[in-house]
Amino acid sequence: ENNKIYLRAATNTCISGWPKKTEGKIYKTNIADIDPDYPGEEIIAVSTDGRAYLWHGDGTEVFGWEGGKWLDGELVDQPGIADLDPNYDGLEIVITSRDRGVYAFHADGTEMLAGSNGIFAFLDYGSPSYPAIADIDRDYPGLEIVFTITSGKIYAFHADGTSMISGQGGL
Repeated sequence: ENNKIYLRAATNTCISGWPKKTEGKIYKTNIADIDPDYPGEEIIAVSTDGRAYLWHGDGTEVFGWEGGKWLDGELVDQPGIADLDPNYDGLEIVITSRDRGVYAFHADGTEMLAGSNGIFAFLDYGSPSYPAIADIDRDYPGLEIVFTITSGKIYAFHADGTSMISGQGGL
């Protein structure tokens, strides 16, 4: 309501430090223990204002995510969360946008692919769906990120950004 996100206890009372206000409508959220330096879980929310927000359970912003991450386009699908980079402490967050962008960040807000400005993949056409993350290529180290786009094509990438599909096109 009114561009706010609430975190409530089982008694339906608002937890201290909440609600949080954003400039756009909150579409989707996800919760996980993303920040290994903080006890408890974090809440990530994507908004129509083109930003992704990351808060600790007590309502404080996660370092590197202050004021939200500005991304290109309207963010309307649930962010994916997984350990995509075993050399990095914490979980990674994958966010898709209606403007064909797929973004990947470490817990501290730095881009997963160095020098990418957070862009993990940029598609020729269509809005990517919620990113499914799993180890589907047992011969390749790490996890893969799979999503569909509005045309029905399927895209699959290794965690290092290389496409599982020849020519980077979708199936």
